Amino acid sequence: MTYTSINEAFSDFMRYEVNLDSGQSDRAKSSQNWMIEQLEAMNARDSSFPSFVHDYTLKYGSFKRKTKHRELDDIDTLFVIPAHGIMYSPTYNRENEYRLEVPTTHSLYRYTEGGTGYLSSRKIINKIIKGVESVSQYQKADIKRNGSAAVMKLSSYPWAFDIVPSFSDYPSKLLT
Repeated sequence: MTYTSINEAFSDFMRYEVNLDSGQSDRAKSSQNWMIEQLEAMNARDSSFPSFVHDYTLKYGSFKRKTKHRELDDIDTLFVIPAHGIMYSPTYNRENEYRLEVPTTHSLYRYTEGGTGYLSSRKIINKIIKGVESVSQYQKADIKRNGSAAVMKLSSYPWAFDIVPSFSDYPSKLLT
């Protein structure tokens, strides 16, 4: 390809090597919105599934900030779970880490660590994974836990969704 100016060459470089394809970006946004709808509706189908605070579902990361460059490999979504009545306190072995103590009468108590009363993020993420696996369109997806996120890699798209649960004593404080 022959260019008549540096600006033309730079423009092509940005279009074909750096910027995301707008069609792919539109499909990714639509797919993310549909995934959010499926997860937010999960509690209606399974009462043991944690409910989410729709107004606080947060699309974040480089894709949302429009700073993601080729190739689109992940899309980050933070789901906020209501934590009314749950107490939090700092742990003593790690800086900026908190434990959430769940009363026995709270709906999230089923996700505590073996009789301690402390919420297990691993159990929450595993429940999200099971919920995602129950959506027929996601049955062929590769779904696993990776640290504090459930990661869903769809066979039909080149990107994965990083699904991160968070807890809030909504609406006054957001804990992540």
